Amino acid sequence: MDFTINSFILTNITKSSQLELYTTPLIVSFKTIDVAEKGSLFVAEGGKEIPFPIKRVYWVHDAKSDGEVRGHHAHKESIQVVVPMHGKLKVELESPTGETFTYELIKPNEGLLVPPLFWRRIYMEKEGSCICFASKEYNEEDYIRDYSVFKK
Repeated sequence: MDFTINSFILTNITKSSQLELYTTPLIVSFKTIDVAEKGSLFVAEGGKEIPFPIKRVYWVHDAKSDGEVRGHHAHKESIQVVVPMHGKLKVELESPTGETFTYELIKPNEGLLVPPLFWRRIYMEKEGSCICFASKEYNEEDYIRDYSVFKK
């Protein structure tokens, strides 16, 4: 399932409706500025390409082996966008109802929006890296780290 976020939707998101708005994962695209002699610049602004105010940014760098798995958790409220920076990412998501989604992310100008309450597993290539934009600051209470608790 690939979706492009409509700018009308982005400008009309209210804080209280964010949780209800994101009920399925979707691909978001970033503005690309190509400068032939210098490379490419990608733009991701909160409330625009990233369709929520960004409260936290973190990244995983230099995976030690092919297929290294990150994630293994869900968030109760946080919405996140995962972007590959180097190498390919395979992202497996499971919804609260058991529906599964698999994405292969290879372009640094596209990210995967992961809604709240989706269990995630991110498989990385050796020496791969990704960056994540989150709608919430770090709070351990927002995490569901036990898969059996997630399934209840």
